[in-house]
Amino acid sequence: MLDVWGDLNGLLASKTAVVLALYGFDRVAWTLFGAGALLAYTNQFSHRQTHSTKHSALTKWLQANHVLLPPAVHRVHHQVFNDSFAVLNGHSNAVVTRMRGAVENQWVWLAVFAALSFFDVAVFRAMAGLFY
Repeated sequence: MLDVWGDLNGLLASKTAVVLALYGFDRVAWTLFGAGALLAYTNQFSHRQTHSTKHSALTKWLQANHVLLPPAVHRVHHQVFNDSFAVLNGHSNAVVTRMRGAVENQWVWLAVFAALSFFDVAVFRAMAGLFY
């Protein structure tokens, strides 16, 4: 798993610096950071299992029940390269595909991804009215 999580570790180190610089030791910020980090590692694990050929009985069950991404669902992404981006379980594929259809500019999506990756705490606080 270290080969899969290597890039993610670097990104989370960067995000740690951003959260610390912007919010210090704020509980809400670190709770959101922790939840996001856990979800990021879970996404990486799910994606890795999609490409793996050896699965435990638990992984097979989780994929069969769409808790983790089934290989057949993810395979579509590798055939058309502009669809089926959801790597956790595939449930959001229809929403993401519609959003990408509405805004096709890849740089817009890169900017949204970067903003939500590094400033998700600020976005959450703004949405929840928690700015102080």
